[in-house]
Amino acid sequence: MCRCSLPFLDGTEEVLTILSYNVQNIFDAVDNGTEYHEYDPSEGDWDELLYHQRLLNLSEVIKASVKGGPDIIALQEVENLHVVEDLVSQYLKGMGYEDLCVTAKEDSAVQIGFISRIPFDSVIIHDLFTEDYKSIRPALEVKLVLGTESLYIFNNHWKSRLGGALNTEEQRIMSAQIIRNRMDSIVKSEKDAKIVVLGDFNENHDEYIRAGKTYTTALYPDTEYTGTECPESVLLVTGNKNMKVSGALYEPWFQYRAEAEEGSYYFNGSWETLDHCLIGNNLWSESGVHYSSFGVVTLPFILSREGTPLFWNKVKGTGYSDHLPLLLTLCKD
Repeated sequence: MCRCSLPFLDGTEEVLTILSYNVQNIFDAVDNGTEYHEYDPSEGDWDELLYHQRLLNLSEVIKASVKGGPDIIALQEVENLHVVEDLVSQYLKGMGYEDLCVTAKEDSAVQIGFISRIPFDSVIIHDLFTEDYKSIRPALEVKLVLGTESLYIFNNHWKSRLGGALNTEEQRIMSAQIIRNRMDSIVKSEKDAKIVVLGDFNENHDEYIRAGKTYTTALYPDTEYTGTECPESVLLVTGNKNMKVSGALYEPWFQYRAEAEEGSYYFNGSWETLDHCLIGNNLWSESGVHYSSFGVVTLPFILSREGTPLFWNKVKGTGYSDHLPLLLTLCKD
């Protein structure tokens, strides 16, 4: 049996673990009309058996990622609420996951969602629209009350780079602007609020450098910041220096990549850091709830022989995801 107490709420736990995972398109076995062609059960090669194999495989990763399973799970690329409900009721049963929420964007094949042992105090979906009123991927916000403190977590799945990084950057900048504006709003009304922004951003922590500094990116490193740049981007902070700048979030990848040339996604022979767990200023302290650690989950069974993500193979019915999960740990003094 795993722990049944709620961390931070009853004084028995001092660690809060948060898993963020792009699970590579998990679809149910129902013909909803919005799924990708290869996962449409009416086409004949996607069925209930394969669907439940995917849920089983995902549950194995969740259970093994941290002893007893993480307290909060942020998922990207699940089809709908039904998928998450099946995962929790059939494969994570008895693990204390009582609260869950999933977006329901009508014209999207995949959604984002949360699973949590800690009750949600509030849930907000931030819908995004371009200037010509085209809808893009939403952000999902949950608020948790941890004793006398508030923790806000944003789950994101930003626009993919399909079609070219430069050509799609504008939509990722729009997603970044929504997060920035909402963070500013939260801090103005609740100056001590703790904030985590996570998910698949489809952008590396050093994207601006990789792009040769030729255009502004949605994630902007503070090593290039002089005080006037990136009014709409999220400023990625490497240390204490710019933590209190509007729109600034601590980026653990800077330290992690300095220690090992690895990432969460492997493409064209190199590691990328498309998945993120970004930390707000109020978590960058040692009082109350605070940041403790960040890492990539590299369980041997979810890696190929080459040490890269063992992605889902529909033909064989094996594998997990083309992304590796991230694990964020918060502590309470």
